[in-house]
Amino acid sequence: MSTTAVIEESWPESDLEAVAACPYCGSSQRELAYADAQDWAFYCAPGKWAYWNCSECQSLYLDPRPTPQSIGRAYGNYYTHGVSGLRGLAQNFKSALRNECYKHWHGIRLSPRLHLPGFAAPLISPLKGKFFIPFGLLELAQIQPGKLLDIGCGSGDFLLQAKQMGWQTLGIDLDSKACEIAQSKGLRVINGGFEQVGNLDDKFDCLFCSHILEHTYDPIHLLNLMKSVLNPNGTILLSLPNSQSAFRHYFGKEWRGLEAPRHIAIPSAAGLKEKLEQLGFHVHAGLHHTIFCATESFKIRRRSEVLSEEDKQKAQQLSEQVPLDNYETADFIHFTCSLRADTPLA
Repeated sequence: MSTTAVIEESWPESDLEAVAACPYCGSSQRELAYADAQDWAFYCAPGKWAYWNCSECQSLYLDPRPTPQSIGRAYGNYYTHGVSGLRGLAQNFKSALRNECYKHWHGIRLSPRLHLPGFAAPLISPLKGKFFIPFGLLELAQIQPGKLLDIGCGSGDFLLQAKQMGWQTLGIDLDSKACEIAQSKGLRVINGGFEQVGNLDDKFDCLFCSHILEHTYDPIHLLNLMKSVLNPNGTILLSLPNSQSAFRHYFGKEWRGLEAPRHIAIPSAAGLKEKLEQLGFHVHAGLHHTIFCATESFKIRRRSEVLSEEDKQKAQQLSEQVPLDNYETADFIHFTCSLRADTPLA
């Protein structure tokens, strides 16, 4: 069966559940945003999906949505949070070169690295626009190392980087294969859902939660669990798509950040910031420029599974036309959160 045929099938009605209110703010006031979004990102989840726009906090959420028991079939061809196979020489060299840039530009020491002498730094200066530093890495380098929990750690790439930077690390992930790969790297990982956070006895100095909240049926419960295991002076690094992205308004239901039906509910940056402040957090909103979603969205618009050079060129041109200097309309939410001094501890 072709991938296109898969997404044209229907999701069984017995495996759907109704959603009466916004998962982020609880409001029932809403309007239909998209009636027939499909899995144009991975072509592995059947069904046409309706996303609703919350009139109160501007979140996007599915109704109906797959039941928790059935959602696993939407991940049949998923990238499992970065699980990768054997790396070739070219990829290993690229990683070593990237890490060398991180060391010279930001003082972040990761391996593998080229170990260039200081006087050779000008040789890599032309690469400053080529290597994108992912959210969390620079923020982590600015925090005194302690205990770190990665919720949704996948195969452990970020955990491994944090460990090299002096952190005591622990990861949680639902995917058993990803956990096995992480454990093979010598990392401590728990196989299970985010509810495992509530079973931990430790308190953590940093919680890393990257592109997990939008997959979650009860995101506020997860945020409260994270708060309960955070040290008073700890930090939460949180990233996910932004429902009010300027790119989303440009591409509509073809926006890569939608990813039906795996993205159960996508908050707005402003709405999530307000919710976090209500929970007792100071929130710093960062801007990490990327045209990933725009590039992928042009591919989706062509209904193709393969990126083209034209997709990349169009995305670059669009990024020069669409303002990306405001966290409220950025493509991704990147928040650094710390507890206020007056916040009651769990």
